[in-house]
Amino acid sequence: MKALLVRVLLTAALLPACDGRVAGGGGGAGDRSGGGYAGGLGSGLIGGSGVSTGAAGAGGGAAGRGGGVSGPSIYVDAAAANDSGTGTSASPKKYIPSGIALLPSAGGGTVLIRSGTYGGNANDITTLKAGLATAWNVIKAETDGAVTITSELQIPQGAFYTQFEGLRWSSRNQKSIQGRYLKFFRSAFEGGPTSGNSVSVAIGTNDATPGAEFVLLEDCWVYGLGGRYKVLIYNAQNIVLRRVVARHDGGWSYDQQNPQGVFSVYESRNVRLQNCLSVDPAADLDGYEADYYGPANSTTSTPYDNDRWQGCMSFDGPNNAFAIEGPKTVTNCSVEDFVSYNTAQGIAHNGSGTKTVTYDRITKIGGAYGFARWAGGGTMTVTNSILENSETAFQAGAGNGGFNNTFGSSSGGAITSDPRANGLLFPLRIEAGGALKTAGSGGGQVGAEIMKRVGASGALFGEPGFESVTGDDLWPWPNERRLQADMAAVSARGFCAPGKRLTSYLFERLGNTSPY
Repeated sequence: MKALLVRVLLTAALLPACDGRVAGGGGGAGDRSGGGYAGGLGSGLIGGSGVSTGAAGAGGGAAGRGGGVSGPSIYVDAAAANDSGTGTSASPKKYIPSGIALLPSAGGGTVLIRSGTYGGNANDITTLKAGLATAWNVIKAETDGAVTITSELQIPQGAFYTQFEGLRWSSRNQKSIQGRYLKFFRSAFEGGPTSGNSVSVAIGTNDATPGAEFVLLEDCWVYGLGGRYKVLIYNAQNIVLRRVVARHDGGWSYDQQNPQGVFSVYESRNVRLQNCLSVDPAADLDGYEADYYGPANSTTSTPYDNDRWQGCMSFDGPNNAFAIEGPKTVTNCSVEDFVSYNTAQGIAHNGSGTKTVTYDRITKIGGAYGFARWAGGGTMTVTNSILENSETAFQAGAGNGGFNNTFGSSSGGAITSDPRANGLLFPLRIEAGGALKTAGSGGGQVGAEIMKRVGASGALFGEPGFESVTGDDLWPWPNERRLQADMAAVSARGFCAPGKRLTSYLFERLGNTSPY
């Protein structure tokens, strides 16, 4: 019965009303005209006109990380008496956009925002002063975490070569990131709209194709009331989310049409999610599809191609840990070193489209099933994975590719020994010397290994090392005290409860003391 329930939920997400698509009045995706799907998405999800400019260009490398050129520092201080300052330390601007306007056209400048809260229309960030590929501009908190912005973040189309550092946006508005060459480091995004086809953080739009390109979020977190998705990547390409923690706190009214989830990669290509974490979602989230959700609904001309989820984690989700669905073809996608712990359901494909996705070194503990291909063509190949106590491990066409441990699950794999007696002491790694360390294909590991950081710090898609597993330790989780304090202010549940820390909270799920 649980498997049937998931089939109903996933199929319901394919109805034309999903994602506001029946409301379209503008142009469709690519060369389609008339009141089509993309018009509805533009007028509802991102707030655009629903006009797309055609197919996405080829992937390829980014233009470089910039740097090496140091320009002036411009100061902004909410405590300034007015906005007439010159931008020096002794005479700061009062509003953030006023500081941005003073950045040099040659790039390499820095806006230093002093501690405080910045609100009102005067602090809306709706345009940027572009840097250069060799000299990025920087907009940063003078003290990480001490700047709160309650105004709009609506970055338009354009090549900006701009990075943001140490900021916190807090509002019930959708934070919209379009354009190209944008980086966000150590920043928090709190809150989203209470209703409508809207999300907390949107990367991309259907007003241009690609709707965003060469965007990086690294060491960031997204949480708070509102928004049906925490992070949406839509009609975009060459996007990297690296070490992004997201918690769905509810606060969005389900409309019986548009599903909810945490990370949504929606008809985009060349996307990388690296060491991302969905954790501790609120209870009673109606219409919740998946922690990692991949709608492929043919609303844009952008191919759903070459997307990778590397070293990502799903803890305690109320439905699927991971799901891709819809009529559009999905090609060359992969999920590697993925942990699903105590999610209610499993990992699913649905919809009429052909979907080609490989799954390698997955650790899935608990839930109604392991892998299922409810509908559609293509391959769903699973290798070197642990599916412990997941009822039916493989069903509805899911492919058992071999070297899978299915202890406590039916439709089993070749390995049925108890993983906890063979190297699985913590959900996020396999112990050296345990049988699972060498039981996989080619003498490799069975089960996920999420111990090192994926992707060179600061690297955009296509740059050297952007998707390599580095030698840098992932644990203890970076900035965990700051992100815990931010999230605890909304709800002190799960890892945000008094006396808890994110790292030990995740490691100790199997009853063993955290090594950190």
